[in-house]
Parts: sequence; structure tokens; C-alpha cells
Amino acid sequence: MNELMEMTELAARVLRKHPVAPRVAYVSVGYGSARGGLGVDFQLPGGRNAQQAVTSVARWAAALDTVVSVIDHDNYVEISAYATVDGGPVRVWDHLHGREIAELIMATGVDVYDTRTEFEPAVLLAAFAAEAVA
Repeated sequence: MNELMEMTELAARVLRKHPVAPRVAYVSVGYGSARGGLGVDFQLPGGRNAQQAVTSVARWAAALDTVVSVIDHDNYVEISAYATVDGGPVRVWDHLHGREIAELIMATGVDVYDTRTEFEPAVLLAAFAAEAVA
């Protein structure tokens, strides 16, 4: 139980430390098989366009000093930022579907299907800033 309370406090600290980071829709603290233990997940709100989804995760990645991972799963593509904060795993993530995936590929020139691809946050922010101007 003590670990769960520590991770809950970690989630609160991360949110307090980054008050201008993109809005988080859901906070989850629990065990995850992918990370092999207790951690914090911040899910960003879905239902937007690729530019908003990608730049929101990229801004969180920059705040957490980590990369953006794009992971192709069976029925969606995950875009996420994983970091270790104060010894605990933190993931900020969102989904990409259909047209959003195509927009990501067109903006970056990188095919993200059937793979795990990592991007520096600045690369994604620049790619989508250029797309917004075009």
C-alpha cells in the first residue's frame, strides 16, 4: 500500500511541477505489465487532430526531458513520453488513428507502421509548426 501512495504523490508532484503542460484527461496509478511494476499514467484527451495530439505529447516529453515514442499496436498507434521521475516510471500518452497517423507520416517523412519509432520532441514540434504555417 505504501508504494501505491508514493506513486499517487508522484503523480501529483509531476502535475504541480508542470502547470502549463497540456491538459491531462485521466490519471492512473497502478501496475503495468509493460513497465514491470507500479507507475503513473497520464492519458491525454483524445478526439482531436494529429497536430494537437502529437504536439501535446511532444510538449510533455520536453517537460520530462525524454523522447516521444510512437508504437504501432494491433488496432491503434500509441504516442507517448516515458520518463523516470524521482525514481518512478511516468508515461504521458494518447492514441492516433487513421488520418492522424497519415498526418504524422506526412509531417515527419517517417513511416511508423509496424514499428516503434522515437522522435526528439523538438523534431515533432517543428514538423507540426511548419505544417500549421503551410
